[in-house]
Amino acid sequence: MSSHRSAEAVFVSDWQNLGGLPTIGLSVMVGQISAIYGCLSSDACAHMSEEIKDAGRNVPRAMAWGYFINGIMAAILLVAYLSATPSVVDSLNDVTGFPFLYVFKQATNTAVNGLTAIILLPVIFSNIMFNASTSRQTWAFARDKGLPCSRWISKIDPKRKIPVNSIALTCLFSCLISLINIGSDTAFNAIISLNTAALMYTYVISITCVIWRKICHPDTLPARRWDLGRN
Repeated sequence: MSSHRSAEAVFVSDWQNLGGLPTIGLSVMVGQISAIYGCLSSDACAHMSEEIKDAGRNVPRAMAWGYFINGIMAAILLVAYLSATPSVVDSLNDVTGFPFLYVFKQATNTAVNGLTAIILLPVIFSNIMFNASTSRQTWAFARDKGLPCSRWISKIDPKRKIPVNSIALTCLFSCLISLINIGSDTAFNAIISLNTAALMYTYVISITCVIWRKICHPDTLPARRWDLGRN
């Protein structure tokens, strides 16, 4: 629907350092935060494991398949997006502030609103899933007396059989955090970046501890289906 750039321009020749950083390599490393942020929800089903049948089997499979399938689809989408971008500089300087809207306008002109709606709807649905996952994690933490007002947060609605208080608290906290973006988008982006980096550290710490116990004290690990090798 729009003019396409050559494969050489997409993969080889058209590398531009537009982030204000001294080298392209550093720009790539900083840009990984946005890429990693899109993969954070791969562990969301683990937070719902207490509500999943045969969680020891189904949760790891859902996490692995979800991560790989989304990664492959994201790579395909990225190549298509870059091929349809007439100018990276113009897309970054678009009046809307969203480069993908510039690409849509160049490709479809009048259909840009419809394409944008197709993107926004999954984003809204994914936010609902984020809330479901985060609220269950908050509820579990409160159930173990790890949060202030744990008794109230960990309460289960007797009719709906869900942690209504935890869901409401999570929604309220998300709304309050979003208000920061009104005052300073830099501060908001810094908080998001800190969240991504902190989550990556939690993965590193927990996986390292399991590997250490697997190598040094394998007899202390509980029985499990996915042991990643011999017991």
